[in-house]
Amino acid sequence: MLDITTSKRSGSEPGPGTVVNTGIAGEHGFIGTSLENNGAVASVGRVIALVDGSAFSRDCIAKALTTVFSTSAIVTCATVEELIEVSETPETINLVLLNAHARRVSDPVVEQALLSLRQTFGTAAIILIADIDSGDRVIEALGRGVRGYIPTSASFSVAIEAMRLVEAGGTFIPASSLLNYSDAAKSNGSMIPNGPQFTQRQLAVLNRIREGKANKIIAHELAMSESTVKVHVRNIMHKLKATNRTEVAFRTRSMFRADE
Repeated sequence: MLDITTSKRSGSEPGPGTVVNTGIAGEHGFIGTSLENNGAVASVGRVIALVDGSAFSRDCIAKALTTVFSTSAIVTCATVEELIEVSETPETINLVLLNAHARRVSDPVVEQALLSLRQTFGTAAIILIADIDSGDRVIEALGRGVRGYIPTSASFSVAIEAMRLVEAGGTFIPASSLLNYSDAAKSNGSMIPNGPQFTQRQLAVLNRIREGKANKIIAHELAMSESTVKVHVRNIMHKLKATNRTEVAFRTRSMFRADE
């Protein structure tokens, strides 16, 4: 088991943010970190785990991340099982990047990987990296606890900002996915306004959900109790057959387009 807080380096002296071999067998289990002069792992602001079955993309992404997060630990593994094996203190991992490549979230391999990540690293935010950015795939990912969806068509700078947003408690969705989903939904007749109807109060709550406001803020703005807001949110999600607030925003985008 590897405890990232007590690991020592050996051999040559790599500079800050480089990828350092920790002695774990195989082509996984490397750590990128800022190192003190005495050879001990320095205090890190964050621990980022990267799970990627492709050695080439795994190494490239890890090295790229160290150029930005030079004082962070970057833990890389080929599978979630390997990440669990080397993580002696799962609670120290802040962010997990899972590269699904061309697989969709409903694929049993990806679905099981996400389940294991949530069970083992419950406090960590999960970001999915994927080759395809279709809206339906983003919806699937969000419904399974993913907090960010980064398509490989995105630039590195966008990916970094997405990671920072998710780490701060937000949810990242690529704009291209939102537009693709909206266009596809309109073409098959599944979008509002030909869908569920809402009361004026529900519409007021819905509009604020789309703005990303928390229930407490919505309750204050609409002069209602937080429990009443929760009831409205639950009814809205039920009418839309949505599993989370981000999916609600997806499905109702055309209702408010004229105001945007």
